[in-house]
Amino acid sequence: MRIVDCSTHFGQRVSNSLDVSLPTLVGELARHNIGAAWAYSLRGVVRLGHQGNDETLAAAAQQGQLIPVLTVDPRQYLDCREEIARCLSAGIRLFRLFPREQGWSINSEPFEQIVSQLRGHGAVLILSTGEWGTASAVGRHTADQDLRSPPLASTARAYQPPRDDWSR
Repeated sequence: MRIVDCSTHFGQRVSNSLDVSLPTLVGELARHNIGAAWAYSLRGVVRLGHQGNDETLAAAAQQGQLIPVLTVDPRQYLDCREEIARCLSAGIRLFRLFPREQGWSINSEPFEQIVSQLRGHGAVLILSTGEWGTASAVGRHTADQDLRSPPLASTARAYQPPRDDWSR
């Protein structure tokens, strides 16, 4: 059986001194016999989306078991739209947002624009839903939209059936 971890990251975590370096991530995946991992750079969570995404893409190119998950920050509205376009044109289809960590609301126009921009590209939108009810609110917020494109997933539950290759 092949195990895929759908919530991994690497990089410098500001809040503590836990080692979440790329070599540590790769070592832990091997130690636990995990065949693949959706992974993102923590740099992309803190207003450095382009740099974090470049770091993620480089790590995935270097480590074949890593499937790149790219991050954007809706507070960087114009840069966010350009970054999504850049990543989609590169064939990337996994995107993760951090409303709580980045301090923005899913009830915002930038969030709606992100969903709209991803629609029709086979993208998967992953949200960190650390607070009770966030996943339900996202569902209500996007109820009038075609949720099959993009599929929505939370880090608590994934609602998209597995595919062989999420990077395309």
